[in-house]
Amino acid sequence: MPGAMGSLRRHGFTLVELVAVLAILLLLAGLATVAVGRQPAFLSLAAAAGEVRVFLDEARREAMVRGVERQISVRNDGRRLERGAGDDFAALQIPDGMELQVEGAAAPDGAAPAIRFFPDGTGAGPRLRLGQGGQALRIAVSPLTGQPTVHEEAE
Repeated sequence: MPGAMGSLRRHGFTLVELVAVLAILLLLAGLATVAVGRQPAFLSLAAAAGEVRVFLDEARREAMVRGVERQISVRNDGRRLERGAGDDFAALQIPDGMELQVEGAAAPDGAAPAIRFFPDGTGAGPRLRLGQGGQALRIAVSPLTGQPTVHEEAE
């Protein structure tokens, strides 16, 4: 009955094939977890720098719309940015584990360093350095356009 053996068809996968595929999938998942685990520190730093940029840009827009100068002050040893007073007050807390440093000219009379935006859209003030671990981003305001920008720290 040689024909009977030849007519049997194999359906499905063997246990060895299923185990091999499962091992490959687990290996790929492990590699992906390691790769993703390295990124969040920089991603959270970039997100925080983006929040600072938006906070500065909102102050710039307020200055242009209302026709008055707006100032952003760095408070609590670089833990917080503040703008406005009274009903116009707004603050941005820097996330734990990150530090915000002011670069450039020191404020006169020991006052908190400030970034200023003028009604014509221009801006002035020191650059900011937002760091976490060994990584840092710089946030600067263009004196001509007042646009805040975020750049990677040059090595």
